[in-house]
Amino acid sequence: LRDGMDLDELDADLRGYKVVLGIYPQGRLDPSAAPMTFTFGVTDYPNVAPAFGLSQTYDALENYKLDFTEAGRFLSMKMEYPDYKTMSLSGIDVDLDLLGSR
Repeated sequence: LRDGMDLDELDADLRGYKVVLGIYPQGRLDPSAAPMTFTFGVTDYPNVAPAFGLSQTYDALENYKLDFTEAGRFLSMKMEYPDYKTMSLSGIDVDLDLLGSR
């Protein structure tokens, strides 16, 4: 679980509302490996636990992008994988839309 993702390099206002539109995992999995599972969570307040949306699987053979529509001020990401020895993940690009702030 990665809680409180830092998006400073986007110059996004911390008070701003963010919508996760999709992710592009940069990973390799062995052909017989189980898929990776990604889930995004959002909250509007830092002391409130994030509400997670539906999980999606990434297998690196059939898809290169996962589509999401989770919105909030504070983002969290869960990545689950049963056997780290059959995969490598070098990064994740996140497609965001930045909306207004208060």
